[in-house]
Amino acid sequence: MNRREFTTLLGGAAAWPLAARAQQTFPTRTVRFILPFGAASASDATARLFAERLSVRWGKPVVVENRPGGDGVVSLDAFVGAHDDHTVVRAGRYLQCASLPTR
Repeated sequence: MNRREFTTLLGGAAAWPLAARAQQTFPTRTVRFILPFGAASASDATARLFAERLSVRWGKPVVVENRPGGDGVVSLDAFVGAHDDHTVVRAGRYLQCASLPTR
C-alpha cells in the first residue's frame, strides 16, 4: 500500500462520522466494508481499525470483507451485487470510494 492509497482510505474514513452526524438514522443496519485487498495487508489492518471505531460510534456492527483479485473488479462486483440487509461501503485504489444503502 503506497502513501496515496493510505491517504485516500484515511480521508474517506474521516468523513464518515461527519456524514453520520448529518443523518441521525445512518446506518440503520449492519455495515459491510468491502476491500479489494487481501487479508492481513496494511489496508486490511487499517480498515479493521476504522471498522472497530465506527462500530462503536454508530452502534451498529461494521464487517470488513476482503475481495481481492481482478484489479478491484471482484470487489466491485460484490459491491454492486449486494442485495441483502446491509449498508455497503467499498474502498478501492485511488479515489474509488462509494456507499450503497440497500433497501
